[in-house]
Amino acid sequence: MFIPFLWWRNRVTDPGISAEFTDVLFSNTTRWMLACISAAGLGTSLLFFAVPSLFIGIAPWALTPLTARVGSGWAALAAATVLSISSDRRWSAAKYLLEAGMIGVALMMLAFVRAWADLDPANSMTWAFLIAFVLLFLGFGAVHWIMDTRLKQNPI
Repeated sequence: MFIPFLWWRNRVTDPGISAEFTDVLFSNTTRWMLACISAAGLGTSLLFFAVPSLFIGIAPWALTPLTARVGSGWAALAAATVLSISSDRRWSAAKYLLEAGMIGVALMMLAFVRAWADLDPANSMTWAFLIAFVLLFLGFGAVHWIMDTRLKQNPI
């Protein structure tokens, strides 16, 4: 909760320069999609944090209540970050957050490879998690590519 509070508190230092003339902007559709996806992720993370046995029951690896809550906390932070991206239309405000998210997802995919022996390939959630991480990484990459392409076509 501290990081989102700091982000909110720091927004007063934003110069608010006319974004329409100086930056590439996210469409309202993209912002709503990001907001809906992140709100669903945040709600799920908070539910799993409050009731870790739900997460333990579906996770394709062994979890304790503590590790389920830690994982839920990290997922909530990621969802809150995407929610913050959806609140600002400017690409320049989201670019580094999106890149950090891509690094985080890449590290999670690397963790899957490293811990493959600890996962149950017969459990459909193993594949659901892996596919979700791959799609998230590709989705972040696509947004990054689209926005950078638009920026190059309309330089600041």
